[in-house]
Amino acid sequence: MSESAAVSHPGNPRRRRTRGVRVGTLTIGAGHAVVIQSMTVSDTLNTEAVVAEVTSLVATGCPLVRLTAPSLRDAENLREIRRRLDAEGIRVPLVADIHFTPNAAVAAAAIVEKVRINPGNYADRKRFAAREYTDVEYVAEVARVAETLRPLVETLKLHRAVLRIGTNHGSLSDRVMNRFGDTPAGMVESALEFVRACESMEFREIVLSMKSSVPGVMIAAYRLLAARMDEAGMDYPIHLGVTEAGDGLDARVKSAIGIGSLLVDGIGDTIRVSLAEDSVHEIPAARAILAAVEEETGAGVGAGHDNLEGPEDSAGSAWWKSRTDPQPRRPSQPWVLGGLGIGGAFPVRVEARVVLPVGMPVTSSPATLLVETQGEAPEFVSVQPAGDAETRPSVIIEALDAFRLTFGPTGPALPLLLEWTFCGQGEVHLLEGALPFVDGLSLTITRPSGQRDEDRFRLLARLLLRARKPVRFRLPASAAAPGAIAAQVASLCRGEGLDTVGFLCAPGPHWIERTRDLTLGLTETMDPIFLEVPPAGPLAALRAGSMLLDGIGDALCLDPSIPATPWPAGGRTWSEDPVRSAWTILQACRLRLTRAEFIACPSCGRTQFDLQSVTAKIRARTEHLRGVKIAVMGCIVNGPGEMADADFGYVGSGPGKVDLYVGRDRVRQGVAEAEATERLVELIGEHGRWVEPGG
Repeated sequence: MSESAAVSHPGNPRRRRTRGVRVGTLTIGAGHAVVIQSMTVSDTLNTEAVVAEVTSLVATGCPLVRLTAPSLRDAENLREIRRRLDAEGIRVPLVADIHFTPNAAVAAAAIVEKVRINPGNYADRKRFAAREYTDVEYVAEVARVAETLRPLVETLKLHRAVLRIGTNHGSLSDRVMNRFGDTPAGMVESALEFVRACESMEFREIVLSMKSSVPGVMIAAYRLLAARMDEAGMDYPIHLGVTEAGDGLDARVKSAIGIGSLLVDGIGDTIRVSLAEDSVHEIPAARAILAAVEEETGAGVGAGHDNLEGPEDSAGSAWWKSRTDPQPRRPSQPWVLGGLGIGGAFPVRVEARVVLPVGMPVTSSPATLLVETQGEAPEFVSVQPAGDAETRPSVIIEALDAFRLTFGPTGPALPLLLEWTFCGQGEVHLLEGALPFVDGLSLTITRPSGQRDEDRFRLLARLLLRARKPVRFRLPASAAAPGAIAAQVASLCRGEGLDTVGFLCAPGPHWIERTRDLTLGLTETMDPIFLEVPPAGPLAALRAGSMLLDGIGDALCLDPSIPATPWPAGGRTWSEDPVRSAWTILQACRLRLTRAEFIACPSCGRTQFDLQSVTAKIRARTEHLRGVKIAVMGCIVNGPGEMADADFGYVGSGPGKVDLYVGRDRVRQGVAEAEATERLVELIGEHGRWVEPGG
């Protein structure tokens, strides 16, 4: 794609221009390669364990490592860790992660290259107190915070270190919560209070982050942050991450949706995939997301590029700047496929695609699609006959009939769409013969290019209107301006009285850009939009999640016939079956909840128990609880605040001790770890949310 084309379309922004911030030998921002980072899970006071873990991370290619420093003693031990790393020839930049303890941050700033603080708890103790602040009181509180920050800023300046101001959803100060609520706006203001304080002290070596365990909240917060910085003339680089993502496929999908969507928007200079697994598993997961972004955009975010835009270059950012709040679902005209409602107020549907052998027995039973795990079966099927366009209608009908028989006499009759490439007027008669055996058509089309083409679309519309069958038009990857094509075809169909039409963009380069263009083209007709993405891997989650969280998409299909790059192996094993993965994406987007959701922090030196084994134990007991959100937090830092909207919480409160929460209320204190999982199950039951597995 040419530079001019990349700039002109609102769905394809260039990378946001930022200042460069030096972290040791690295530069974050200013068009440099997106920096991958990770965080150690070892106790920071255990020097041997930390050095071994950092060594392993560096060996995997991790260029920046963060360590927790919950106390002054931990912060001072960073010097010994640095000495040991230097002695072994490992000169990787280190970041100290600080909560609640400003004196630890000041000590760390003299040792490491970067310090991360959370503005919600650096100068405040969170009490979840409801209070009205007058403007005068609010200004006075901000001034107090700035003075608390001053010793850290002076130390950072002296040692030429960097500050990350890292806001987390759910851990905002009471001051910000009472004025802005637990919202993206509150998250952004929490960070900008600290930025303005730093600027008043002539300090600008700053990186910002807006993390949440909910990808939709995280995306909205980062977009709003970028927009507010542009308005204020700020150009600080941005660190991306979905916090408390959990483990396995669920965590990787959440991260691909949140991190990948923003990188496609041109936002983000450094990333971390936060997994409740060994830290070395985060690096290949992060690399896979960068590779997916590069495949989608054609821009080398992993290698650095100069395709940058400043605040004044608004054309490239128009799309995301109009979406700085969590997006409602796009209204669409509903239609019915064999009794199944699609679009309108109906939920986002899950589609399965099957290539159907023609002229030969069905060798692999499509009935395997109906294997249901906690309600995670497909809701309709698109069937593509294998063969050329000359295939006789009788053979297609025979194959369709055989396909239905594979469901068995007692199996559900899933609605069927017949896939076809619409090439000529003669095919209308072929399709007419097949219509009684299917519930609708899915036709791959190109732009009508003359009276003859328009006539055949009108003929098709009249046929479908008589048969009372809907049609989905599939725009191939080669189709330029899909929005204009869709608007033209929709107009031709409506001219004949057919308004049950839908559209999708076939997978290919710049799919997000093309689907956004399709959406804009359907502004008048509001026809349903179908999403079709690869069957596995980060690209599937990135593409589908990006659209769904912008409110776009009425059905989702992970097409097994499309080549896909799966996630790198690592951590808890998982299945990337296309249908189950589609449900995983919908769960991550909070659109269809078919299982429990686990908000699990990555382990670190503050963790009070073996987080990985505990998370696995809780998952085994509770995963069947549809729509229940359970937080597993290693310590009080990631406890009642950063659990954000969890229904129940399991929080380490001391060695071998656990506190249990309902929402943000602690209801059981000091429970022995050996009993805590069963006490959690009892608590879920007391609140009417427990059902037996299979119940």
